[in-house]
Amino acid sequence: MLTVDFGSDKKFRVHGPDGPVQVPKNTRGLSDAEKSRETLTWLLAEDDLVWESATAGSSGMEPEMVRDVVAAASHKLYVISGRAVKNYLKDHDLSKPDDAGCAKILYEIATTTPERIRLWHYMPADEKLVRTHRSVRPHDKRGYKGSQPDEFMSLLPPFSTLPPDMQELFGNGKKRTPDYARARVMPFAMAFTEPDASTREGYERVLGLHDHGYPSFYRRKTIDLMQHIAKKNTGARAFGAVTKDQRKEAWKVTRSYIRRLRYLAITGTGYPAEGTIYPEAV
Repeated sequence: MLTVDFGSDKKFRVHGPDGPVQVPKNTRGLSDAEKSRETLTWLLAEDDLVWESATAGSSGMEPEMVRDVVAAASHKLYVISGRAVKNYLKDHDLSKPDDAGCAKILYEIATTTPERIRLWHYMPADEKLVRTHRSVRPHDKRGYKGSQPDEFMSLLPPFSTLPPDMQELFGNGKKRTPDYARARVMPFAMAFTEPDASTREGYERVLGLHDHGYPSFYRRKTIDLMQHIAKKNTGARAFGAVTKDQRKEAWKVTRSYIRRLRYLAITGTGYPAEGTIYPEAV
């Protein structure tokens, strides 16, 4: 397996089983995109390749160009989340390395935790996820008050019907007027209105709830919730003090809470017993 980092100097830094890999010089006269295609073709002739999700775009290649190279290759192209290196540096208390160092870290992640990578596949533009909402503006500037926020919040189950642990997590903390903390929970309600959110899988894809989740304000909100849960469960004052294992556990808990919230909102039947398997149909 090979891993690659595309540097700011428009050059590929490659790492393999025996360390850094020297990439052949490109043919003279090629455009940046054509140089990237030539290098990608050579790499996939050598071994399976792993790169970050943003590499194709930053290298100048169009998705169709990558598709054609992959289709003709004898090896496979895999993708790893752009957050992988950032989390690795945090977990190992390291400063950001140069491009070659990033390629080495990607190799370490891809070979020791292969579940972090996924097979690259071409997706036509008309099949890509398009989110209707891009942020909570201007509602955050208005204290999340008004007819539109009220409409979004009405998609959630009545606060009083939530189990105590969910009231504590999603609540405003007020004893006299307990209700949802809108800043924390409204994006999860907004996600119900997205065209691709009709199934649990689609809803979670809109939120970016998985490792390869696309950056968005929805994704940011799931991270905020995860960090809140991690600090609450560990007693840490700052998220920087949370360990890798504690963060992974917090992600599991976060996904569980979001699924519970969705289940209650859609079925209106009350939260089922612990261990219930949620039907994909709802």
